[in-house]
Amino acid sequence: MEENQLDDAINAGLQFLEDQKSNASRYSVIRRVLEHTQAKLAKNESVEFSWKDIADRHEHESEGKTLTKFIKEAIKELEEQSKQLNQIALNNKYSFFPKLKLHKQGGGAGKPNIYKITAHSVDLEPLDNDIPDGHIRYKLETIADPNVFARLINNYAAEGYKFKLLVGGLTTTMLVAWAVFCFALYALYQVDTLLGLVKIALGAGGTLYGLYAAFSPLYHCLINRIIKSPLLLTPSNLKTAQLEYIATDRTAEGGRLIRMFRIVIYTATCPVCDGRIDIEKGKGTMKNRLVGCCSESPREHVFSFDHQTKSGKACFSEYESWNS
Repeated sequence: MEENQLDDAINAGLQFLEDQKSNASRYSVIRRVLEHTQAKLAKNESVEFSWKDIADRHEHESEGKTLTKFIKEAIKELEEQSKQLNQIALNNKYSFFPKLKLHKQGGGAGKPNIYKITAHSVDLEPLDNDIPDGHIRYKLETIADPNVFARLINNYAAEGYKFKLLVGGLTTTMLVAWAVFCFALYALYQVDTLLGLVKIALGAGGTLYGLYAAFSPLYHCLINRIIKSPLLLTPSNLKTAQLEYIATDRTAEGGRLIRMFRIVIYTATCPVCDGRIDIEKGKGTMKNRLVGCCSESPREHVFSFDHQTKSGKACFSEYESWNS
């Protein structure tokens, strides 16, 4: 999986260099790093490298001082060009673009710094609007391999017969649940043994819970527009995902805006510790809300989440100005 991501990232990076049409040293170093990583991937070897692994002969003679400087410039350049890299990856249907980072700090006795290329997931819907100071920016990631249940819901557009099927299915489910409840009440009135009471309670309760678990996520998504994806729709390799009911650019007869379901991942980078922020159900004072929780400190590094502006702010005052 990681190899495929790096292949995507390298291809996006090479396309970026083609678009730049520049011979600047930092771009030359980026190309060397990408091609070095590509060659290592082909041989299933480690993609970590030092300046020595990409150096020409004269750069060895100068102990790599100039090359190390250019690597630092390359790291900065890829970071500053992340929006352009993201757009290039989108245009070429890549799911990842490259970032270059210092992996291990070198030391004495001639130990050089160790670097590596990492695959950074593409933001599917990058926004140009600025966010307020102190806020974080969420990005929308793709789900590479949705499970069989997710495929039934993902990109389901509520138009034509599909809209009627959705409304009819939810209505039928509520009628069936009401019928089961009424039947259970009638059966409880008729039964005269404890075992009979237990059987009716378990049977009716299990049926009602099954209907609720299966269909309530769609109802709540219709009402709230976005919810935490239920376990059945979330791929087993993901910690969390979101079920969203978004507007399309189409309208039905009568002017009703056509919407569709999609299963996505919103994530961000924690400004406090650089951990990954995932969207979870809020607790305590944030109950009934979706919030961003840092993987490294999920109780402290908590941020609000707005899927329309794709921004959020620290929920606890001590972290409000951390990234201002």
